[in-house]
Amino acid sequence: MADHSPTGPVELGAKMNYAEHDRT
Repeated sequence: MADHSPTGPVELGAKMNYAEHDRT
């Protein structure tokens, strides 16, 4: 779940959003 460099919950949320956007 750490593709780049996790920096906390903020990155986690951003990653989830990114994945969702990439899915569309």
